[in-house]
Amino acid sequence: MKNVFGKTSGIAAVSAVLSTGVLSGCAGTNDGELQGLLSFPEMLTATQARWLVFLETFLILLLVSVIVLLIFLFRRYRKIEKRAVEAGMREQALMKENEMLSRLDRMKTEFLQNMSHDFKTPLAIISTSVLNAMDMLDHEFDKDELQESLILAQSETLRMSRVLDSAIKLSDQKNSQPVNIPRFLKKVEKIFRMYLEKHGNTIKTYAPKTLPQIYYDSDSLLNILSNLISNANRYTRNGEIFISAEETDEKHLQRTDRKFVTITVSDTGMGIDPAILPDVFKRGTSKTKNRTGLGLPICKAAVESFGGTITIDSVYGKGTKVVFTAPVYDGNKTGTDGRTEEK
Repeated sequence: MKNVFGKTSGIAAVSAVLSTGVLSGCAGTNDGELQGLLSFPEMLTATQARWLVFLETFLILLLVSVIVLLIFLFRRYRKIEKRAVEAGMREQALMKENEMLSRLDRMKTEFLQNMSHDFKTPLAIISTSVLNAMDMLDHEFDKDELQESLILAQSETLRMSRVLDSAIKLSDQKNSQPVNIPRFLKKVEKIFRMYLEKHGNTIKTYAPKTLPQIYYDSDSLLNILSNLISNANRYTRNGEIFISAEETDEKHLQRTDRKFVTITVSDTGMGIDPAILPDVFKRGTSKTKNRTGLGLPICKAAVESFGGTITIDSVYGKGTKVVFTAPVYDGNKTGTDGRTEEK
């Protein structure tokens, strides 16, 4: 019996403390009753003592089980949380990868569209020049005129190669150099003369000899003018395409101290439908049966890459005028590819 009481000493002590606490709060409890409560372990029978031991063991095991369960649930929660975070990171990475692939796909599509569009006019000029040379070979011909046609075809072929190379390297601005606008426009007039004659159109250019040089990539400038002239030629019959240049001060527009040259390309064609005029510089938005919707957006991107601006004004049934600006050469910059402007 003493051994059993010894095993229950822990519970007896706890019970004594609890009993003391309870009894201390009970009014009217006499010393005899308190003494009886404190001697409670000695009053237990063997069976009751065994049940107390069993209860104590059960409560301890229950407490341990609850603690173990809480630890298990906490670790499981952390694992689930970690997996959710990792899944979120993988999803974000996948979204970024898909976005990058989509952007690359758009760039590839735009590149192919640009190349397809930009090569149309040079190929047409080459074809016209070669056909003109062949026609002269079949009849009496002027040797100088024949040579001019072949040189023009070769020049446009080389330009196509340079345009493709620049597009791949994205190095238009690195090829910038001082450009003499009056001489450049005379070259443009020479290049497009036969091409425009197919629609009965003529081309005229004007730029004062005192006009300062601009700092531009000559192939990019020719490509811009090629797109604008091609558009004008498409909607003009037996008319005139006029290109002029003059110095202007765009400080109020550009918020810069640099000066600009304004180049204007105008025609006497049918003009642009007012319904699509506000969107002509948005890629593909002005696409119609006779328009790819690429020429003007390509021009806008090229002009703005050199710090200029481009605007368009058109009166339906009377003609169109496109105006863009190019920075004046300030004497502090030089070309990087060693090429010089063709005289």
